[in-house]
Amino acid sequence: MPIKLAFHGAKEIRIFGETYRVHAKVYTIGGFSAHADRDLLLEWLSHSKGIERLFLIHGGKKTLLSFEKELSERKISKNIHIPETDKQYLF
Repeated sequence: MPIKLAFHGAKEIRIFGETYRVHAKVYTIGGFSAHADRDLLLEWLSHSKGIERLFLIHGGKKTLLSFEKELSERKISKNIHIPETDKQYLF
């Protein structure tokens, strides 16, 4: 899986036969389930300062939009994204 390779420090990954340089820092939060621990994730994120960009990648569209709205209202990050298929995010 490309994201797993990026998480483990790969400098390049292949997606559908194309090679891409990795320019992102990828982090994972162990022990949380996006379904059961929404309140815990909100609590944890509320203590984080200066989150430049936040990508929501797990869950149905309706759930992600609801979570994005709540995070925005709490001013967790000014840049919250729900990635779209085939869309490129440049920083």
